[in-house]
Amino acid sequence: MGVFKRVSDIISANIHHLLDRCEDPEKMCKQVVRELEAHLTRVRHAVVQAVAAERQLRASLDQNRDVSFQWAERAAQALGEGEEELARRALRQKLSYQSAADRLQPDWERAAAGAEELRSQLVILQQKLREACHYRDMLIARQRAAEAKRQVERSLVRLSQVGEKFQQLGRMAEVVSRLELEVAAEAELRSEEQVLVAELDSRQESQEVEAELEALRQRLSAPQVSTKTDAPSSSPD
Repeated sequence: MGVFKRVSDIISANIHHLLDRCEDPEKMCKQVVRELEAHLTRVRHAVVQAVAAERQLRASLDQNRDVSFQWAERAAQALGEGEEELARRALRQKLSYQSAADRLQPDWERAAAGAEELRSQLVILQQKLREACHYRDMLIARQRAAEAKRQVERSLVRLSQVGEKFQQLGRMAEVVSRLELEVAAEAELRSEEQVLVAELDSRQESQEVEAELEALRQRLSAPQVSTKTDAPSSSPD
């Protein structure tokens, strides 16, 4: 009955308490179910052996009773035929088989009770195994749901960090925008300066042109003095 002591210990164990002591509920649930399945196999084998033993005792008991009844009929037949001594001998055989049947009766009753108890234990264990499988599936599903939720929470944290990175990018974009505005302003100032320099250069050039024009005008309007140079006389030959 050692196997039933172990089975009883497993059945009466608080599965939630077992899970509280382990780091991996899924692994622990599967281990409990495997252990129950192993004991179920042993109990089923024990039931088969017990039933076989009970049936063998029952067969021996029935056989001794049948033979005892047959000898009783033979004794009656012998006595009816006036064979008193033969009837006595038949009755001795009848009593011998009857005595064997009487001795087998309590053995068979104990075997029958034991086999019935084993059948009851097997039914209980099968029910507990079904419950354990149900708990296993339920707790594994809850564990995986919790792990999925934890992954979601971690993903949300990572998304929050990504949001912070985007905020940093937004601030960098503002810095870049200000820099672009500053560069554009500087370019605009340089352009205005270049236009002013060009205007000043053009004005100076115009002034120089006007001065040259005025000088040319004055030269052209001044009276011109013609100077004639006498031609050299030729000496007579």
